[in-house]
Amino acid sequence: MVGAISHDDFIAGMVRETEPGTVCRYNSGDTQALGHLLVKATGRSITDYMQDKLFEPLGMVDPGYWLIDRTGMEMAYAGLNLTARDYAKLGELYRLGGKWNGQQIVPADWVKASVRWDAPHPKAVSDVLDNRHVREEGVALENGGAIALGGRPLGHVDAVDRQSPDRRRAL
Repeated sequence: MVGAISHDDFIAGMVRETEPGTVCRYNSGDTQALGHLLVKATGRSITDYMQDKLFEPLGMVDPGYWLIDRTGMEMAYAGLNLTARDYAKLGELYRLGGKWNGQQIVPADWVKASVRWDAPHPKAVSDVLDNRHVREEGVALENGGAIALGGRPLGHVDAVDRQSPDRRRAL
């Protein structure tokens, strides 16, 4: 990340748009806040926690890494880089209700709840399907574009940053 603030500084300054529990919409800032909460609750980095709870139990063998900000905090909302094979293992874990090789890795009830709507979506399904919400909110831009959360620019990630060892944390 190139910029003056960390991911945590950015999310600390975000303003809530709706009351909790009233709208079901992916929000990158919320995901980053959950990553911060995980770090504080466990005393471990997201990378370390994931290595222990997912990467090793699923038998992931290809190198993976998280993009990190200047403070070393993982980009929880979009910074996980894995091979297609290892991402497929995460999909299979979900398909199997959180079980892998007979072991319950993720609670089955949590898997079910994590993919169930619990509030109306703010935009029409057609907007989501044709990706208009992404372009309008600036959440995901073309390769090397600015990253924004909630419509506010956070920083610029270019090809050099994505490949630089000082901008990633290996799994």
